[in-house]
Amino acid sequence: MIEYLLKLFAYSGHDLYAAIESNDLSKVRTMTKSHFHPKLVDICKENAQQNLLIAAKGNSKIIECLLSVYGDKFNDEYQIIALIDATQKGYLPPLKFALRRYHHATKSLLRSNTSREKTLLHTILRKNHAAVKLCRNFAELTKNNLLYQKNKALYQSILKMPSYADILTQRFVKLAKANLTFQDHEPLYQAIIDSCGDNEDLAEGFTILAMNNYAYQSHKPLYRALINAPYNATNLALNFLKLAKANLTFQDHEPLYQAIIDTPGRKEDVTKGFAILAKNNYSYQSHKPLYQALINTRGNATNLAHRFVELANEGLSYLAHEPLYQMLIDESYFANQLMSAFVTLAKANCFYQSHKPLYQAIFNNAVQARDLAHGFLQLINTNFSYDNHEPLYQALSRNPFHIDNLMDKFIQLEHAGLSYLGHESLYQVIIDNPQDYQNNLVQAFVQLTNAGLNYWKHPQLYQGLIMSNPSHANELAQAYIQLEHAGFGFEKNEPLYQVLSNAFKSDDGIKVVEGIVELAKVNFSYQDYLAKVNITKEIPEVLIALLQADINYKPYSDYFSFNILITNDKLATYALCTLKQAGFSLDQHQHLFHVILMELSKERCRYQLVLNTVNQVTSYAKTNHLLERNAEGFDEQCQKLNAIVDVGVNSLPSFTEGPLVKSENTIWIESILDQISHLTVDSHQLITFNAQEHYILTLPEQGDINLTLLINNANLSQLTLKKDLIARLGERLKELITENTTLDTLNNPIVQLLPRVQQLAIKHYISERYLNINKLFRSEPLVQDHSRILNRESDKNMLACFILGCLLNDAANKITVLADSFPEKMDCSQEILLDRGEKLTPEIIATRLANPWHFPALTSFSVYKEGASYFNMPGTTRTKLANPPRVCVINEIEGEALLAHGTQVITTQGPTYLLSEIKNSPMLARKNNYWSELAIAAANKYLSKAYVEANCLIYLKGYEIARPNHNSTHTYRVMLCIEQITNYFSHYAADEEFKDFCQSLNDTEIEWLRVAAAFSITGRESEISAGENLTKYDEFRAASCQHFMEFVSKSKPNIDSRQLERVSEVVRYMGNPHYEDKINLHPNEHERKIRNYYHRLLSIAHKIDLPRCYSANQYHNAMKICRELSQPGEAQQTMLNEIIRYNIELIKAHGGRLSCDIKADGTMVDVSTSYREIYGEASSSLKRLFELTQTVTKPQIMRNETLSCRLKIA
Repeated sequence: MIEYLLKLFAYSGHDLYAAIESNDLSKVRTMTKSHFHPKLVDICKENAQQNLLIAAKGNSKIIECLLSVYGDKFNDEYQIIALIDATQKGYLPPLKFALRRYHHATKSLLRSNTSREKTLLHTILRKNHAAVKLCRNFAELTKNNLLYQKNKALYQSILKMPSYADILTQRFVKLAKANLTFQDHEPLYQAIIDSCGDNEDLAEGFTILAMNNYAYQSHKPLYRALINAPYNATNLALNFLKLAKANLTFQDHEPLYQAIIDTPGRKEDVTKGFAILAKNNYSYQSHKPLYQALINTRGNATNLAHRFVELANEGLSYLAHEPLYQMLIDESYFANQLMSAFVTLAKANCFYQSHKPLYQAIFNNAVQARDLAHGFLQLINTNFSYDNHEPLYQALSRNPFHIDNLMDKFIQLEHAGLSYLGHESLYQVIIDNPQDYQNNLVQAFVQLTNAGLNYWKHPQLYQGLIMSNPSHANELAQAYIQLEHAGFGFEKNEPLYQVLSNAFKSDDGIKVVEGIVELAKVNFSYQDYLAKVNITKEIPEVLIALLQADINYKPYSDYFSFNILITNDKLATYALCTLKQAGFSLDQHQHLFHVILMELSKERCRYQLVLNTVNQVTSYAKTNHLLERNAEGFDEQCQKLNAIVDVGVNSLPSFTEGPLVKSENTIWIESILDQISHLTVDSHQLITFNAQEHYILTLPEQGDINLTLLINNANLSQLTLKKDLIARLGERLKELITENTTLDTLNNPIVQLLPRVQQLAIKHYISERYLNINKLFRSEPLVQDHSRILNRESDKNMLACFILGCLLNDAANKITVLADSFPEKMDCSQEILLDRGEKLTPEIIATRLANPWHFPALTSFSVYKEGASYFNMPGTTRTKLANPPRVCVINEIEGEALLAHGTQVITTQGPTYLLSEIKNSPMLARKNNYWSELAIAAANKYLSKAYVEANCLIYLKGYEIARPNHNSTHTYRVMLCIEQITNYFSHYAADEEFKDFCQSLNDTEIEWLRVAAAFSITGRESEISAGENLTKYDEFRAASCQHFMEFVSKSKPNIDSRQLERVSEVVRYMGNPHYEDKINLHPNEHERKIRNYYHRLLSIAHKIDLPRCYSANQYHNAMKICRELSQPGEAQQTMLNEIIRYNIELIKAHGGRLSCDIKADGTMVDVSTSYREIYGEASSSLKRLFELTQTVTKPQIMRNETLSCRLKIA
């Protein structure tokens, strides 16, 4: 074979062989480099190369030379092994394994040229890092006497896990150095192998034990514990050592070692605790419970052990006081406090054996143990012995956080001669009352005692203090003393003291006492007063109202009876006291008091008249000194005041009341309910809640209906559902209401006349489910509490709430009719004023006071004078309804009665509440703006999108506003202005034909123009004006027109095409000054004029909103067209200023930027107001935009349409 191989070379075989045998490197290199033959590939498939290597006799450089040429043909690992055998036989056995495992690496290595300076072994291993690592680690094992023949398993483990070779070697060596030989400690080595990827804790732990004479054979459980906790082995081993140093040997204290092993964390704490006990002679055998306690109180063992030792040092040994130690154990985290408390009692000779209840009380209040022990000590030192004063000790135990305060009160009573024995009830009152009232009560008791009104002779007085408002007990005691000194002794005047006690429940007792004394001076005794009225809880309020206004009975007897005044007590109190404080009196201002008191004497008092009159005259008194009767000018001043009073009486808002035309949207809701009643609701998803916070209703084969906008534009106080429809809706509710709940029984005879489905609806409403029903009608997301949902599927839950809400509104309407039809079934005790309490924000209050409004959902009032208990919660704003219809109570607990959604009300600010009155007036009826509000909702997707051709983004309070100058806030203000401008030109258009047109414009046409306004700027893609780039601006206008037409075609597919063409052209050319003379060239003159008039109204409405970005001068110039179209005059300018002022106030309410403002005299002035945070909300939510708009009082041109000629024509 060799000869055949050598024939392939030009040199003779002898020469080549001779060169190899003679170790002539230069010749071998020359021959192999110059005469390699490709056929050698086939030959090398056999074993010739091995013989060739053998012939080299181990000369590494010759072998290297041969390998550099033929190395890639050495494809058998055994050939490599032969090579290694010829060079480094000492490493052969392990390297055989290594090379077999890394055969692919050696093959790759043999293809590369290698350095001449290194041995063949290093040449082969230079690029095979794993093999280098193996050799290094094998050498380290051999160096530390871990020879291959005796420790084959260790070598094999390294070969099996070469990536962990360094770690394993290091740990094997560490064990070997600790005399832990492999032969005698194989399980430890195996544990090292099994946890080779973990940290070094395990080997370190073994070493620690071995180096400290913990022999493996006699301490196997400890080593096994380390094996089971490889990550914590070092720590565990160190804890074992600590136990040993405390003379707690493993052989005698194995349970303690086992406890350390079993403790999952804080082993040092438990170990230290054991050591403390051991060093203080607490032997394990006789104190096992204490050691066990340390085991059980992980994390607190050291502290607990210290407390055990301290107790013993104070003479409280374990054997004699085992229960105390057990208390420390049971409340180990408060061991410091308990130990301190126990020592305190013991030092006061109050030992456990004789005072177990005190120690138990301290244990029960471990957090306050020190304070409680201190309190007990105070009682003992004050001679309050435990045997005779046990309730006082119990009181401290029940009130550990108020010990000092209680002790102070006990001592005060004792020093005042009110010892506990004989006055137990007084002490009990102090104990039972909150801390805030204790001081008042104690002072009150002491006052009576010091005044000679002792408890034994006058227990009723002390009882009166106890039963009154505790916050005024001190004042009540003073009142008792004052009455006694004034000759009103209790024995003869007990009813008076009863009235007085009641008065102090309403915080006004002192005033009553002073008043009674004053009445006595004018010979009007309290007995005469009490003869006029029954003793009821209302007496104090009425009495206070009289006394505070210096009212005696006789001068006023012509005006009112006490019983009538009781009906209007709060208003009377406010009115009479306010007038007195302002300086008015009956003898000097008779006409004023006559008007007020005559109105208060009416069963149906006009509350607004009283409030307006009082407010007007007190405003006058603030700026004008009130003269005395004999002063100069007194008569003239009285005439002015009388005129103010008479004007106030005649200037109340006047609204023509009468039946309302049924709203189109209410009729639509009735139709929707009828369609729903015929559906299989399980197979349809009918309601969703969208990103604009609107509920969307989708009926089969119909377009989407914005339920939120529809409800807002309806009046459900007009809702009328027939019996068959109610029955069908009841069937749908059976399918929808899947979440059962306990419902109350309805006992009201009027409610029992309703269909059973509506009775069921009322039962749901007086449960927790009322909240979601109201939230849907208020366009708020529903809550998902189990107690409040009707169906776990969101859409079904929303649908059930909608149906129930409609049934409830219809039921509220029916109840009013039934109450009038069946008066014998009504409770005649209904208050004239109904009461409601709500958590109202300042914004909501401002909204209600700014404009007439309507109930946004079904609304509950209480027929009780003081309202429902819920209404009296802190933070609620009270509203009184002055003229409610006949109602019936659906919830006896709260006196709850229901009024329907859409009920129209006006609200004024009362003395301590809001005062609302229902006004069924066509002048207040909401117009049908559903379509235009739907339009701005659709337009908002354009108005909230960033411009394509400009970046105008601003950020406010987390809101990103893409088009701050031309977004939904601006658009909505233009929509609102359409009607104002139409009314304005109905009065003041210079062109009579234009005036007639505005007067004849109906609500449908105005709604068209509002929709046009909604899309008038949606096509904008930057802030450029027509003057800057007319072509681009015209493109924007064309896009706006396209958006408008798309909306109309989708929302009203069967619309009048002529009207669509007419209005779309106005949208297309809005604001273009050449529209009337150059663009609108329609051949029909009448049609041409209509388009011109539409264009004027829309363009001027847009100009009205320019104060946001125009200076005063620019705004004046922009409004030139409006002035040219107007008949000038004072009334005209006043109305125009009112429109401009309202629009500017809207900009402010929306938080918008303002560049000019209007002064009180109508002058425009430059301002510079930046965007405010609220603008982010107004720009990002139509709901918030609508809400903020309602906070601004509408101008008279919108509020009172008697000013508009349009009503006569419409």
